[in-house]
Amino acid sequence: MGRNGKRLPRAGIVLLSAVAALVAIPAAASAKLLASEFEALTVPHDNVNPAFPAIVVESDGAGSYGISLKISNTGRQRVPAKQFRVLLDGDEAATFRAGPFPPRKSLRVRQVFSDDFPVLGLQPVRVCQRKCTRERRFAVVPQTWNVDSFTSGPDNFTGNPPDYSASADDLIFDFYGSIRASGVPYYAWLARGGVNGEVTGTNGSGEGACTFSGSGSTWNDPWDVVPPKEGYLRVGVDLDEYNAYVEDGLYSFSMTRDCVQDEHDDVLDEEIDPLETWSPNANVAMSPGQTTLSGSYDEPFGFGGSHSGDWSFSAAIP
Repeated sequence: MGRNGKRLPRAGIVLLSAVAALVAIPAAASAKLLASEFEALTVPHDNVNPAFPAIVVESDGAGSYGISLKISNTGRQRVPAKQFRVLLDGDEAATFRAGPFPPRKSLRVRQVFSDDFPVLGLQPVRVCQRKCTRERRFAVVPQTWNVDSFTSGPDNFTGNPPDYSASADDLIFDFYGSIRASGVPYYAWLARGGVNGEVTGTNGSGEGACTFSGSGSTWNDPWDVVPPKEGYLRVGVDLDEYNAYVEDGLYSFSMTRDCVQDEHDDVLDEEIDPLETWSPNANVAMSPGQTTLSGSYDEPFGFGGSHSGDWSFSAAIP
């Protein structure tokens, strides 16, 4: 890491494949070389929409990103190869050479770079030679969010047992790509791991008492962004809001109801309560550089019951 906590570039430049069309910016004068606006910012990830590029940072702090430029020589003379600078957040992060440039011709340049990213957030990017391109930006996000805790309950519908609880079991969120939910773009991480559920409590007293008991667990690797095995963390593309939800709609376990006056116990099928980052606004607010997502809730539910839970996720970065 360099001065002021800025990143140091890593060696290595390779070619990237796909680009998008963009009209070139005219050169300022004859035989003057000028880099156009970006044709694209890209990442080597199949599921990321080019409209929302993201640098996905591994646990060692390394991430890769790509640029695609159209460089035009509008003059009548051949221009030799030139060196270009890539600026991340105003600091030089990498350089590359491109050219030579035939007269009145354009050259498409595609590069991929690796770098260390000590912080998360929205990363402005520019490419400069004599002049600089307009600023574009990446979202710098972790490959993995560790689930330090994720619980639900004990919840009930009437204020009396049975009480339902659930908790994460060796769960993580692993980067999936960019998605849309109800037309809104998000970055998505899929859950990997398990969820445990339990039903407990005694309702009533004396001859009218009934005791509830049962537990189960389910495991998916990975879960999905849609039912019936939903398990995801979604973060807005501006890194300003998030929500997480985990529920296995295909799994059930046996709950026993043992009542004093009944000769035989009842055995019922129950589902594990969902884990969620519940909020009145659906999404929970965050800041772009946030590395820990945490919160809790305790809300009225049903007819005198309650709905509660908590969560804490930490970005797996140095």
